[in-house]
Amino acid sequence: MIPTTSSLPNETFGPLFHSSLSSIVFDDNMVLNLIRSLDINKSHGFDQISIRMLKICDSSIVKPLSIIFKTSLKSGVFPFLWKKANIIPIHKKGDKMDIKNYRPISLLPICGKLFEKDIYNAIYNYYESNNILNVNQSGFRSGDSCINQLIDITHNVFQSFDSNPSLEVRGVF
Repeated sequence: MIPTTSSLPNETFGPLFHSSLSSIVFDDNMVLNLIRSLDINKSHGFDQISIRMLKICDSSIVKPLSIIFKTSLKSGVFPFLWKKANIIPIHKKGDKMDIKNYRPISLLPICGKLFEKDIYNAIYNYYESNNILNVNQSGFRSGDSCINQLIDITHNVFQSFDSNPSLEVRGVF
């Protein structure tokens, strides 16, 4: 190992923001918009409730779904039937008679996916509005990609090497 004079900062790593996400609100309009944005060509899960059926009765199902979402979040219990899935084998490549050439796809109930999407939206909006996500965070961000991250890392490494004298480069992942 090559000795170095650099060191890590001594300060305690703690929260860099002063607000917290105290609650997630399930707004009926938000649930309705999520239902209406669903693709009717997608498969349904174990509960046999199709997207087409949810879209047909969208305005009448919003209130009961919102109540279930609120109750589930408050109690900390995710509905058991929303955890069940239909597992479908999908052929990857090669010999179709070889079981190793298949990967499983889990078809989950749509209502559980709506619940998860609503929570995801609330958390993501909180992160965005409080500038919690680093500008270089590419995963799970709309309009961004791993390519942007790779370009940024490569640029920083080359810039450090090109400095006179060359700078030390470290990466923490």
